Amino acid sequence: MTLESKIRSLLEIAIKKVPYYSYLQSYDEYYELTKFPVITRDILSNENVHFINSDYIHDLKQMICLRTSGTSTGHPMEIYWKSDDYIKSSKSIWKYRKKWYDISPFDTYICFHTYMYYGNRVEKNQLYFYHKNYLSLNAHELDDNRLRDYCNLIKKYKPKWIQFIPNIALKFVTYMEKNNINPFESVEYIEYNGETLSDAIRQRVDNFFNVKSANLYGSIETNSIAYECPHHNIVFMNENIWVESINGKIYITNLHNTVMPLIRYDLGDRIELIPNKCSCSNSPFSITKIYGRNTDGIRIGNTFVTESLAGYCIDYANGNLCNSIQQYQFIRKNNMWNLVLYIAPKFNGWQETIKSEIIAIMKIQKIYIKRENIIFVNHEIPYANKKFNVFNY
Repeated sequence: MTLESKIRSLLEIAIKKVPYYSYLQSYDEYYELTKFPVITRDILSNENVHFINSDYIHDLKQMICLRTSGTSTGHPMEIYWKSDDYIKSSKSIWKYRKKWYDISPFDTYICFHTYMYYGNRVEKNQLYFYHKNYLSLNAHELDDNRLRDYCNLIKKYKPKWIQFIPNIALKFVTYMEKNNINPFESVEYIEYNGETLSDAIRQRVDNFFNVKSANLYGSIETNSIAYECPHHNIVFMNENIWVESINGKIYITNLHNTVMPLIRYDLGDRIELIPNKCSCSNSPFSITKIYGRNTDGIRIGNTFVTESLAGYCIDYANGNLCNSIQQYQFIRKNNMWNLVLYIAPKFNGWQETIKSEIIAIMKIQKIYIKRENIIFVNHEIPYANKKFNVFNY
């Protein structure tokens, strides 16, 4: 099936079978992708059940159900897939894992989890569990005792690769360096996903493990979106998604989900694109930077500071500061927002220089933060969930 016919078929399913799009049935022009309305996270969250194909509404128990964390919308969303559709959607990422990094679906690996769902009931998972060719570790409460146990489990399991959430990777590296634990001998590849990957964390983790690594950009709603090639270009997975770039935003259409087709989905992320010149992919664009959500944010003075704007400022500062800032978080205390920073231990003594650089860069963006509201901690910034939140309310 050609790309054009695949998109046409998906649009027909959406218009004829999905309640949210049913009002478009009388308009022939809506069989063109660009005529479809843009869907935001808020719309999907509020209208969740109305995006389900009516042919499957009574068979959802037989479908794959994936749940978002809900950190952006206030509550989790359920995304349904047919098993066959999900396998088709995953083929492109596995194809390139093998082609670029010699990683196959049968290789053993480590991943991380938070909760298990039993119908409408949610429970914290056990500390770890084995399933087929992977070992999944609980991402909650990663103190030194748990990190020690996990390191021992990983050594014993001997995985070929690790699927790391960036801030969890940082926790492992910090613990292992502090306790003189060598990198895992069996690990040949590290893949980062699940949250925005900063240059500082990438540099520190890559330097420690000294193996091949790549950044995977995706979402639970759409599956894989873009993947880093061996030449360090993050290129779009054109076999899985169709991407539009309009006025600095990207809209994603997954080409395979017939149970819950999402047409022109706006993830709300701020992303920098350039024309793709890499021979690794025929993707029209490659991603130079992913800054995170452009919708979540706080107000500092008269400026609304989004996750992506905060990420831009810190990344810019880090470029001038040897990637000294490992983590940052805005924490509200006494009706004031404090910027909390964790810097790599070798940069102790740079605190006042770092403050000056951040204040200067944020001032250009009309973010006026006081010197006393920039606070340093000598440990990783703790967080409760699997994902690290830039704003701690």
